[in-house]
Amino acid sequence: MHNGKPPPKEWLFRLLSILIGLTVALASLELAMHFLPVRDPFMAMPVNAAHPIIHYPPNSTVRYSAGWNFQVVQDKHANNYGFLSDQDYAPTNKPLMMLIGDSFVEAQQVANTATAQALIQQQLGKRGRFYGIGIQSAPLSQYLAFADFARQEFQPKAMAFAVIANDFDESLLKYRKLSSPGMHLFTKANSNARLQLLEYNGSRGALRDLLRHSALVRYLYLTMQLSPDDMLQKLASKAQAPVRFGGVDAIVDAEKLADSKRVVDLFFQYLPQKSGLPPDKILFVLDGMREVRNPAMQQAADNSYFGLMRQYFAQAAKGHGYEVLDMHPTFYQAQQDGQAVDFVPLDWHWNGNGHKLVADQIQKSDVFQQLFKQ
Repeated sequence: MHNGKPPPKEWLFRLLSILIGLTVALASLELAMHFLPVRDPFMAMPVNAAHPIIHYPPNSTVRYSAGWNFQVVQDKHANNYGFLSDQDYAPTNKPLMMLIGDSFVEAQQVANTATAQALIQQQLGKRGRFYGIGIQSAPLSQYLAFADFARQEFQPKAMAFAVIANDFDESLLKYRKLSSPGMHLFTKANSNARLQLLEYNGSRGALRDLLRHSALVRYLYLTMQLSPDDMLQKLASKAQAPVRFGGVDAIVDAEKLADSKRVVDLFFQYLPQKSGLPPDKILFVLDGMREVRNPAMQQAADNSYFGLMRQYFAQAAKGHGYEVLDMHPTFYQAQQDGQAVDFVPLDWHWNGNGHKLVADQIQKSDVFQQLFKQ
């Protein structure tokens, strides 16, 4: 008699059956994922004092995908310098302009040939060269490191910088949620600040490196973005429904706003030395507040964190003699005309049309026109 309960051996058999069933199911899913365009991890090379600029393995190819049914799939080639481009970079005697930025310039989501830098190069032909340097999560502080690298390696005659909503606070070590390996960050938001390189040895930890080999894990974690952090953030967003402009919270505390403004001041303090260029050879491309879909939303957007930082950055840039290209009117009009400029709600980054609009506007700028005179 077992009082209606299965004997111990039967419980063990049931448990083993369940475990075997789960193992077979997971193995089948893992095998199936290997036949689907699951996203690859974009793994940077080690970054240290001897190799201080973050980049991917040169002459390599990685796959980007997004959405449960792979709505967006791109195979991205990294060039001879390890930046996502089909064009190899080299010093040149022709007029050269660099576009520097973060994931918007890196553009994992669109074909290399559809990025702003590639479209401009296609238009330039043999008249000159237009290179792009961008890595995901890079803020203003990292742009300075990229500018310094470009100055020493290629001696460009002009530079453009794509400025995004999270470029300000994330330039400070205190606001980085992640360890930000491989990035140059400001240690403080005052006159004692210095740029500090957070070295990266090429690994994110033994367990993460192991799990990265699983196509099923990559599908859930990268393609579907179902990591614990992402899921908690989505649940919090649904519960609190925060207003966002520029992809960041509209309201921040006074300390973060003040720190972000100090970052802008520090950026312009460092820029002349890092770029090696005078103000009339530098262009800033300000991302638009793409959530604004009607005039009634504009005032709230202008008073948001990104709205205030856009105003502060533009005023500071113009005050130093730099040209500023504000993409907000262009993006707003495109969306009014029914043209998507990004992948929202799937992904916040510019789509092919967004890149085309950026490329068109850059080519109309004074900096570009002066460099590439007919």
